[in-house]
Amino acid sequence: MSERVAQLSAKTRTTSPPSYAVRTGDSLKDLPPIDCVSRSVYTNTSSHRLRAATASRTVARRKRDLVDENKRLQADRPNSSVSQKNSSMSGSELNINDSDLYESDEDSDTEDHTDDNTKIYLGACRLFGITPSTTYLKNLTQCRLVLKNHPLGPKGAKAIAVALTTNLHIQNLDLEGNNIGPEGAEYIADMLKENLYITSVAIAENNIGGRGAELVAGMMHGNNVILSLDISGNNLDERDAVHVADILQNNRHLQELNVSYNRFGEKGGQIIGPAIGENVTLTSLSLKWNHLRQRGAIAVAEGIRENIALEKVDLSWNGFGVEGAKAMSEALKDNEIILELDLSANRIVDDALKQLMKGALKNTSLFTLKVGNNPISVKGSLELIKMLYEVDSCPIQELDIVNIPIDGQFSDLLDKIQSRRILQVSPGISTRRARLPSIRKFSIFDLDDPMMVLFEYMKQQQFRLIDLFHTLDDDDSRSLTKEEFRDGLLKVNIPMSERALDRLMEQLDEDDDGEITYGELMKGKRKLNRKVTTMLKPPGAHRRATLSAKDKAELGRLTAKVKAFLQMKRDQAKNEMREKKTAKRILSNGFISATFQIGKK
Repeated sequence: MSERVAQLSAKTRTTSPPSYAVRTGDSLKDLPPIDCVSRSVYTNTSSHRLRAATASRTVARRKRDLVDENKRLQADRPNSSVSQKNSSMSGSELNINDSDLYESDEDSDTEDHTDDNTKIYLGACRLFGITPSTTYLKNLTQCRLVLKNHPLGPKGAKAIAVALTTNLHIQNLDLEGNNIGPEGAEYIADMLKENLYITSVAIAENNIGGRGAELVAGMMHGNNVILSLDISGNNLDERDAVHVADILQNNRHLQELNVSYNRFGEKGGQIIGPAIGENVTLTSLSLKWNHLRQRGAIAVAEGIRENIALEKVDLSWNGFGVEGAKAMSEALKDNEIILELDLSANRIVDDALKQLMKGALKNTSLFTLKVGNNPISVKGSLELIKMLYEVDSCPIQELDIVNIPIDGQFSDLLDKIQSRRILQVSPGISTRRARLPSIRKFSIFDLDDPMMVLFEYMKQQQFRLIDLFHTLDDDDSRSLTKEEFRDGLLKVNIPMSERALDRLMEQLDEDDDGEITYGELMKGKRKLNRKVTTMLKPPGAHRRATLSAKDKAELGRLTAKVKAFLQMKRDQAKNEMREKKTAKRILSNGFISATFQIGKK
């Protein structure tokens, strides 16, 4: 076996374009890279002769490797009559034909590549003795592949890895809950070393363990393509924290990392914390439910204090306690980048909350703070809202106090704060005379710039400004009153509350005549375009860099929120249509059944 691996490895090092190979060992470490020559088979439309020659050599090697691998697998079972029958399987029986894989016509490149990838996957499934996934086959040409909770196992992961090595379409790969284990993680890691298109990887809940985490960390060393990685819920403990630290210290391109629902503990936190401080690219980190506790929590807080890139951090369910809250308070005093912090369910009592808020109120960037599900009393929640009331410059606009008791004084102070600035508070537990904050009508876009919401929504829906204006101007007066503007935007489902619409009206109505003209709309759009252009310019001094990072984060977050909102609306429409069809079918079946019963009588 080792001789064959060496032979195949030598083949991939030749000067000719590398070929697809099903490995004979336990890994795919020698899967050939998709170099410039082989990629030209699909993308270089100016070299048909080179494409044809390269394709023929590639197909020949792929077919030969598949046939050799099949013979080897059957030779391992010499007593089986079925194996003896299949041991002479030819390339044609594997449905891999040279003429079927590539065409010289440049318009058929994508279709041919899809057919090629399908044949590779089906051939691999046949060799490994597994059932092909119809979900994979349906999503070959999509940018996102989601195979959650499919019984893939290590062999299924191997077949997927073999096919994805040369896939040019899939960018987001989600294999959550497939029990691929360390062996499957090795196949996926080897594939990701060669695939240059996948930017988001999720292998959560797959029981990859420490060995799998080590392989993933090794893969991330030289990877400059993957931007998002999810290895949560994989039974990683304090010994495996070194692999997470390895990713943080040695990868300079990853932007999102999720390692929640593991068991790193205090020692693991002490290992990961310094690595957080050294990382300069990560913008989102989730360490939720990892039993960090005091020493681990302090180390992580110190790492966040030194970090210059993190914007969203989830540290919920980690037992921070008083000492951890104090360390996070000190971190917030120095960190001017962080936008969202989740410290829910961290054993934070009244005194710890007070210490935490001292740092939060001095921070100039913190937008969202979550402290729900902590053992905080009515007195503690009242102290919290008093501190927010006394500091008008506090940037916090979203406060999560789920399952924390509040009283009437809390509600009164909250009303006073909301009359001066935006502060959206999630509902706590009502006590005497308390009015829950949830009774106030908020939109998911209330905290965003209404001008940016309007034009981002128009962009996603492909609305032209002139068309929107004519739609809203029912009486053809070439101007919009406040009522026309508000009612029209609500009619076309612009996702803003009346409060946000009032703010938008104030921004657009420059002459304060109570009406909006098409010219004022155009001015508002130009002003927003200038703002966005400024936000996307490379920053200069350190202060400008901080503001630019926050503005870019705001723009990206808003775009994602609008897309998610529109997708939710589309899903709702589909569900409603499906329910209507189901109800109609039930009524129809009931009518047919009733008619049949009457006929029998």
